Amino acid sequence: MTITRKTAAPKEISREDIARWEARRPALKAINDATMDKSHGFAITVSECVRLCGSEADFRKIAAHWKTSVLWVLGITVEYEHKSKAYVFVTAAHQLTTRHARVMASSEKKHRQEWQRLGVMRNADLTDHERALRLFAMDQHAQVAGKIEAAREHHRIALTRPESLPRV
Repeated sequence: MTITRKTAAPKEISREDIARWEARRPALKAINDATMDKSHGFAITVSECVRLCGSEADFRKIAAHWKTSVLWVLGITVEYEHKSKAYVFVTAAHQLTTRHARVMASSEKKHRQEWQRLGVMRNADLTDHERALRLFAMDQHAQVAGKIEAAREHHRIALTRPESLPRV
């Protein structure tokens, strides 16, 4: 029996899955019908989303399903933009540069924070097994954060010097 997942990849979503979601959630069908023919760079305000769905509560219930639908059908990430109060269909350039850097930085920060949280735990409060487990977890978080930091640096170099990328 395997305790861990075999892969970190999310489950694929098919058009049939989306059709089942739409049958149960009419608001999702309405917003999908209005946005599935759009492309990169398209923006839709929250007020327009609420209008399409019928109510703010309905939109909040289906927002994650809508973003997942757009991702799997069109291959476009949908991101909320605070300054315009709109959902934007992310461009490929933005996805590969700005968004990637932000996601990696956030991930590294989370691992460093967890390493610090584990480090400030008092030994007196822990059993021998818990102390060993804490050290093991701290080491894992430090290694992952270091790998993410290295990946961020490689990404930064690749953005400034495209010739540094391996040939495909």
